[in-house]
Amino acid sequence: MTKQKADNNSTNNTKYKSNYERDPNVDYGYIKKYFGHYFVSEPFYGRILSRILLVEDLNVPTAYVTFDMESYKQTGNLAYKVGYNPAFIDEELAKKYRNADGKLDLNNVSETVGKEIGFVITHELLHLLLSHLTDRNIFSQTKAERQLVNIAMDLAINSLLDDPANKNSKFKVPDICFLPGRAAKTQDEELNDLIKSMPPLQNTLFYYRMLKDYLDKKQQEQEEGEGVGDGDITIGDSGEGSYGFDSHDGWEDLPKEVREQIKAHIKGQVQEAINASQKTNNWGSASSSTQELMKKIAAPSLVDWKDLMQIAIGQCKMQENESTYRKVSKKLPYVMPGEKRKYSAPIAFFIDQSGSMDNSDVQLAFSQAVHCASNIQIDVFNFDTEVDQTSHQVWKRNNGSQKWQRTRDGGTDFNAIKRYLESPTAKHKKNWKWVVIVTDGYAPNMDPIIPRVLWLITPNGEEPKSVRAGDLVVKMRLPNQTTELPI
Repeated sequence: MTKQKADNNSTNNTKYKSNYERDPNVDYGYIKKYFGHYFVSEPFYGRILSRILLVEDLNVPTAYVTFDMESYKQTGNLAYKVGYNPAFIDEELAKKYRNADGKLDLNNVSETVGKEIGFVITHELLHLLLSHLTDRNIFSQTKAERQLVNIAMDLAINSLLDDPANKNSKFKVPDICFLPGRAAKTQDEELNDLIKSMPPLQNTLFYYRMLKDYLDKKQQEQEEGEGVGDGDITIGDSGEGSYGFDSHDGWEDLPKEVREQIKAHIKGQVQEAINASQKTNNWGSASSSTQELMKKIAAPSLVDWKDLMQIAIGQCKMQENESTYRKVSKKLPYVMPGEKRKYSAPIAFFIDQSGSMDNSDVQLAFSQAVHCASNIQIDVFNFDTEVDQTSHQVWKRNNGSQKWQRTRDGGTDFNAIKRYLESPTAKHKKNWKWVVIVTDGYAPNMDPIIPRVLWLITPNGEEPKSVRAGDLVVKMRLPNQTTELPI
């Protein structure tokens, strides 16, 4: 059988090194100086990147974007990291801009190598915004398929960043990158011609299909040749090691519930950046094609509100480990280290009691909360212009006495929840990681609070105007509806 060789990354340069080490004689400060320029000149991309950890990382050959799982485990907060190897940037990107003495014009970095540095960082950012971290496994199950998807994703991103119709772009696609419409520089001339023939501004699936057809054709030709070959069929360079433009490693390791949280979180980040760019009518280097794509990403989607509630509740499960020692036994007569694990799930429901809230709407949320309480403990409160502390109930497993009844009938003030959470004398208050607000949304904005919020909007309600990035918003549907109502 012919074997398809799977590379972790995509490549376009057969002389591309597998690792880069810091040169003690080189001052890499111009790279960080350029980032300061990037944040100012790129209002859309820069706003999102400002909330991402940007780090030097000599442990990778080039650059990457990843979800910070360690931070998530420790804090429960969603965080991302963009890493880059400064030696790679200096050797592969900056060298062509040096003068005869080997020096860069540090006063003109943004107009020279800065354009390629900006491309690298924005390329990684678009992997995140286009859900490549969470959705790559939709296309690929094997290593060979992942190789094709990696290249297809890069082709789609690079084409967006090289849109000829975009006169405002401050980026330049480096020669080492695949770009539709431009001949590649691999050892495979057929592949080079294929990429040159590709139309621009297509999505990942389009480019993946073209690459897959090419690879299948190449494999068939080899099998029909002189016997069945035992060589590798490759896409791109056939060198040793990790020689791709950027690393796409570890994306398959994200749990399903984390993937859904990331998608919701990124959607909120994109919407905030869109709002800011529209307010100032300044998108920086984001082309009109990119702007339309970002608006689609931020657009309301049809989701299952019960799944989102389970995600919110699932994230609240906290594990506390306590070091201890196992009991000495005859079979194991030694003192062995171990740990005790304690679990808690701090989450609270605040149910809107205003006159516009129909009892049947609240019963929808109530029934799902009861179901969730079969796995964890939930605190439940009623509120209108104040939180009714006397309405507090604790719903937990094997407790069949959960009953909800209306205790207030005033207007709605979401800041009543904020005042309750911040009051030093509030009764029944706990260190909740999430609060679920069941409401029709008809009320003034709520000021920021520490816990994350799942806004559970009734079927005929409207989305609150004060939703933060990272919070979740979903509209419930009635039992006779076959599709979810989008927010």
